[in-house]
Amino acid sequence: MSRKDQALALVDGPESLLKVIAANKSARSAGVCIGITKLQAEAFTVELRNRASADEESAQADLIDCAYNFSPRIEVTAPGTIIFDLTGQSG
Repeated sequence: MSRKDQALALVDGPESLLKVIAANKSARSAGVCIGITKLQAEAFTVELRNRASADEESAQADLIDCAYNFSPRIEVTAPGTIIFDLTGQSG
């Protein structure tokens, strides 16, 4: 199985009650659902990783920098989502 096809789920929350907050297609196919506990997810053959907020913030900053390469006018609408103006008009 390639790394791309590896079943992976992301967990977050208090250490005593970590829950799955995201899962790739392979993990969902294995039976993992958003909202199940880490203990429940461990019953499936998936890799579990803790959410890394610092990595998410770094990726968001990189995404914003990338958008500025296309337009000086951008809008961050949600984490991981940026809208930018490609009309070529300034001001």
